[in-house]
Amino acid sequence: KDINDFLSQNHFEQISLLPDNTLTLNGSNRELQIIRKKYFNRPLYEYHFSSDERSTIIKLLLFQQNVVTTAEIIRSLTVSKKTCLSDMKHVSLDLISQDIHLLTGTKGYSIDVNEVFRRDYLINSFHTFLNVMGEQPSSSISGIDIWISRHFDLDTFKEQIFPILLAWQKTNHINIEGYQFYQLLWILVTIIDRLTQGNEISSFPLASEHKTLDISRDLCRRLEKALSLSFHEPEILFLASYIDGLSLTCLPASPLGDVPSNTVIHTFLANISHDLKLKLANDMKLYEMLSAHIKSFFSLLERNLSLDQSFYAELEKEYPAICKSVKNNLYVLEQSFHREYNDREASFLVMHIAAAVSRILAERQNFKILLVCDSGIATASYITNKLK
Repeated sequence: KDINDFLSQNHFEQISLLPDNTLTLNGSNRELQIIRKKYFNRPLYEYHFSSDERSTIIKLLLFQQNVVTTAEIIRSLTVSKKTCLSDMKHVSLDLISQDIHLLTGTKGYSIDVNEVFRRDYLINSFHTFLNVMGEQPSSSISGIDIWISRHFDLDTFKEQIFPILLAWQKTNHINIEGYQFYQLLWILVTIIDRLTQGNEISSFPLASEHKTLDISRDLCRRLEKALSLSFHEPEILFLASYIDGLSLTCLPASPLGDVPSNTVIHTFLANISHDLKLKLANDMKLYEMLSAHIKSFFSLLERNLSLDQSFYAELEKEYPAICKSVKNNLYVLEQSFHREYNDREASFLVMHIAAAVSRILAERQNFKILLVCDSGIATASYITNKLK
């Protein structure tokens, strides 16, 4: 009814209910695009966010800003103070499940996470909710894409950055198109937004080749001139780690070389972290082992060697949640590396994730053991120490 009222007011044909109970909206593709643009350009207060959408947006605000006030949340979501406080309880529980504590102070709400984790979360959120490929994101949450586009003013940002990226690509002989181009835009939105607020990365590991660093440095210098911002060395290294992945995906015929340090594998791990509600995205041991495995996997493909044994059925029984998450997120690796994973190959990815999850869970436990032995203290002490 709401949509039909809108269509009627704008002199478009209304949605019809067919005899088989399906809905149809007649019109050319061009007319449908005009309808969509007009509908989503309405004032945001006309859109009522669901509880899940509000919680997601509040988390985005907490990661985007160092401190978020109740007034800012109320203004951003157009809700009452009572609804805001109720939503904050849900957000707090959700963050705690990911080992992130919500801090409440006199100035507002904040979270205790480092700058790299904060940025990776935002970039992954752009990747999750701004699906430019026209496919439904796995979360199937609508409305958040509208909020993100308006809050970060993505249309204006794209117009401002587009000529810079074109010149940069031409100079460095890079060709980034389609989805990869939008990924780079989202990465730059996050970096520039955080730098504008005065939040810099203090240190970042050197994980890219010198060629990628030179390309990253060139882009940073161009952005400095256009935006009056300073990109120090850690910022150049951080951007390079993402460009590394984007550059690799532009060369599908040659997937070997350095496995990208963030864009692909980190997104893959961030998605799985979200599914399992565990902090895996910044687990360096898991990241290094997974990177090494994927690199060796490409070597097997190049030499036409196959993985004969499959452990997937056995793993699916033992780790159903991990298997489901890996299977749901394989597209991140497949679309970026232009390679398909079957169950045999996916089973090794599951093993890496399962090992990391086991390690995290073991570190959380504080086992208390009482050992009773009738042969004396020596045996009891020996066995206790062995158990430790």
